[in-house]
Amino acid sequence: MERLKDLAEKLRLQVHSGALKQEMLETVLDILRKLMTQVDKQESKVFVPIVPSQKPSPAEDLNKEINMLLSLNEKLNVSTPDILEKQRVGPIESIKQNLGLNERFVFAHVFFNGKIGEFESFVEQLDLLGSYDEAIKLLEFSVADTVRQYNPDTTDQFVELIRRRFSSK
Repeated sequence: MERLKDLAEKLRLQVHSGALKQEMLETVLDILRKLMTQVDKQESKVFVPIVPSQKPSPAEDLNKEINMLLSLNEKLNVSTPDILEKQRVGPIESIKQNLGLNERFVFAHVFFNGKIGEFESFVEQLDLLGSYDEAIKLLEFSVADTVRQYNPDTTDQFVELIRRRFSSK
């Protein structure tokens, strides 16, 4: 019984300290194993009728702790855009400065057959333009229709960068 109390206390501390779910689940499993061994021992000895008591059983305490953890998780799980999401959506000053290394390689590969130099000069030209319409015209002029049609996701991603670049103007 002492071991069961220790496990329940361990779970309570894990819940309040914000421990990992995996650690809490392992503790819950330990508690259940301990309860099962106690039940097996009781069943093998003598049938004892269960009388409701004023004090909640360890299983009820455990259930309360789990429910409290779940409700706390639901309260804290408010969907707010994180910083990275805000960076992906808001206006940008320069396309060149907002391209990651992977994006550079993908766009250069798709739009300019992997010629990074040509892609870089294209992006620099885009950044110098004055409007979204001019930038789209340059994209249509510089990148073949077939390339844009066969790579719609990549094209959409790049057009979104252009939109963000000119959304502040």
